Amino acid sequence: MGDISVVKEFLEAKGEANATCPATHMSILSYACGKLEMTSDERAKRDEKRVDVLRILINAKADINLRSGWRGFSPLHECSRFNWIAGVLCICKARADLELADIREGQTALILASCFGHAETLTILLHHGASIHATDHMRQTPLHKAAKFDWPRAAEVLMEAKSNLRAKDHGGFTPLEVAERAGSNSAGRNMHNHQNQVPKC
Repeated sequence: MGDISVVKEFLEAKGEANATCPATHMSILSYACGKLEMTSDERAKRDEKRVDVLRILINAKADINLRSGWRGFSPLHECSRFNWIAGVLCICKARADLELADIREGQTALILASCFGHAETLTILLHHGASIHATDHMRQTPLHKAAKFDWPRAAEVLMEAKSNLRAKDHGGFTPLEVAERAGSNSAGRNMHNHQNQVPKC
């Protein structure tokens, strides 16, 4: 959803800015933040229009923290999941709740971006104040997720932001132990090297 004229027409016809799709239960704003099936060149051309759609919906009082869809993702979750940088910036500037967790797994946008290894999105979310210590329903931090899915650059960004290497999840595992159990060699190596550089008290 990135057609400005369609969104304006919908709103002018007194369409509800927080309306959801009956089939998917996703909000209009979440759809606008979702993945577009196009090449990177096409996506770059559409980015500006998509951000305009977000601004129109936000100005029409669309709830930027409305969780929708089967997982209960907010628009920020959608932008973070698909690494849509312009969308993440727009939603952050609109003062979205950075600590809002999805309904199904209790993941914040930062945790979700860590699952997909989106280092640039992580950097933006951290810059805007997202908690590096957020945990999901399994008490896993963003670093646990980067470790589990073997995203070395994401793990590096999180460690630079002072992620707790000793944090234990529901099973009692640290991020390094999660990396070892998952066979995540690159992320695990980064964490092991970082851990050896940190002075022990």
